[in-house]
Amino acid sequence: MNHRSISHTARPKQGVAGHLLLALAILLLPLTQFPLQAQADQTPRFEPLGLFLFELDGKVLPDAEIYYSGQVGAVLVLTPELPYPIAVVQRNQTLQRLVSSELIKDPAGFIAWSLPATKTAIGEIRLLEDNLPAFSVEGKEARFRTKPPLLGPATLEDIVRYDPSYAYRARPFQPEPGYMSALEQVDTDTLVKIYFSTDCDVCRELLPNIIKVAQELDNPNLRIEFFGLPLKASEHPVGREMNITTFPTGIVYSDGVEVGRAHGHGWRFPSMAIHHGISGIKVDVEKLLERQSAPPPPK
Repeated sequence: MNHRSISHTARPKQGVAGHLLLALAILLLPLTQFPLQAQADQTPRFEPLGLFLFELDGKVLPDAEIYYSGQVGAVLVLTPELPYPIAVVQRNQTLQRLVSSELIKDPAGFIAWSLPATKTAIGEIRLLEDNLPAFSVEGKEARFRTKPPLLGPATLEDIVRYDPSYAYRARPFQPEPGYMSALEQVDTDTLVKIYFSTDCDVCRELLPNIIKVAQELDNPNLRIEFFGLPLKASEHPVGREMNITTFPTGIVYSDGVEVGRAHGHGWRFPSMAIHHGISGIKVDVEKLLERQSAPPPPK
C-alpha cells in the first residue's frame, strides 16, 4: 500500500515498573528534603499517575487514586479502604500518613496540598522482585502492580478511564488554530486511525495532544479513532496487518483510501499532522522537535 510517511523512531521504553521507579526514585525526593515553609508561595500539588494499580491484602482496588508530586517528593494514594491518605517515598524508604482536609482536589485534575502539609511517618517500604514498592498499613499488606495494557478499539472515555493522566495533560494543550480551522472545512469522508500503546513513553507524551484535538474537532466528515496495541506491536495481529513499528502511528484515510501516515514525534502537533496527511505534505520531524509551536498552515 502506498502512503506518505512522517516518521520519527520512538525511544525505547524502560519497562513499566521503571515509570513508578522514576516517579519514586528520580523525580521524587524524600519529604524531609523539602522545607515546607519555603514553599509557602507555591502550594505543592499531586498530579495523576495512572500506570499502576493499588493492591491491599491481595485485592486490587480499581477505584484507588494514585498521584505523584515532584515538589514534595511523594506518591499519594487515596482509597476509601484506608482511613487516611498515604504517601510513599522511595529515597528514605518511608510511608507517610497525610491529613485528608489538607488535600484539595482542583477541577484541573491535580490535588493541592495546603499548608501546613502535615505528615507522619508510619512505616517503611520495601521493593519486591518486580521493583515495585510494598508496605504494611493498618495491619494490611499493600503493594503496587503494573496495569495490563489497553488493547483493541478504544474511545476517548476508555483511554481516560484507563489512565486519568491523559486527560490531565491534555487540558492545557492548545491545538493550532490555523490547522484546526482547515480541518473543520474538510468535506470528504476522512478517518484518522491512531495506533498507540499505553506502555509507550512517546505515546504518554503525545497522546494527550491528540486527545485534545479529537475533543475539539467538530466536523462530521472527519473522525479520529484509537486502537491500543502491546508495546511489541508485531505480537498483535492488527499490529502485523497494519505494519505498525513505531508509536504512535496515525493513518489518514480519505474515502476509505490510505493517503498518509505520521509516526512518533510526527504527532507533536496533531492537527498539523492530520492536515499534512490529507494534503500530502512531507514534514521534517527533526525540525519539529526544535519548535515550541507548529509552523503556520501553507497558503
